[in-house]
Amino acid sequence: MFRLFPIWTLLRFWSPFVCRSRGWLLLSGLLLSWVSPAVVQAEPELAGLHSGAVLSVDDLKERAKHAPETLGPLSIGLPNNGRLMNGVQAQESELLELVSPHFAYGTPETIEYLEKAIRHVHDQFENTPPLHLGHISSRRGGYLSPHLSHQSGRDVDLGFFYTKDRAWYRRATSKNLDRPRTWALVKALITETDVEMILIDHSVQRLLRKYAETQGEDPEWLAKIFYGRGGRGPIIRHAPGHATHLHLRF
Repeated sequence: MFRLFPIWTLLRFWSPFVCRSRGWLLLSGLLLSWVSPAVVQAEPELAGLHSGAVLSVDDLKERAKHAPETLGPLSIGLPNNGRLMNGVQAQESELLELVSPHFAYGTPETIEYLEKAIRHVHDQFENTPPLHLGHISSRRGGYLSPHLSHQSGRDVDLGFFYTKDRAWYRRATSKNLDRPRTWALVKALITETDVEMILIDHSVQRLLRKYAETQGEDPEWLAKIFYGRGGRGPIIRHAPGHATHLHLRF
């Protein structure tokens, strides 16, 4: 699972992985304890460390500079101001067709959750084609044109399922959107992963919600994920330019 912790005193060191803005550090393979700003508690499976080992900030700096592989996969900073260390590259398979393999690096959890949700669709529908996978992050994260986000291995551009003329970045409409498969995908992302938000254009949202209603989905739950409730925003949100693909953030 992802572990999300507030960082009030950020690690600063001259490294291509440094994040120099106040924010969050998302880790896979490290458990940070800020009881003292100079102490890092490492999990037993962390390479090269014994159970209960303690890393000072200086130790962490040295490992990041000279042996970053011992720190495990790290998503550092914010989606729009961050880096990726020891990221995992998504692989072409019966689930995924990679559009840009060099920009398909993410945290292990990002890749695992993505594949898990798509696998749910394959399990429900025979002869399901692979989905086009666009950008996640570059190997070390950081700015990736033309995006503002996609910098720390947690953002994913993913195609829709289509009834015909399957292609990357094809605008989804009432005539070509495969509602059963696309809704199964969205539902699996929400119920089977820790997805933070899903960006989809309003026009496509309407198609998916109407289909979900015909399948007997709980109206209150649908209202919650499409519109939000209790002062909390929805998981499914509108963003211009997202009638051609979904944008996921884990």
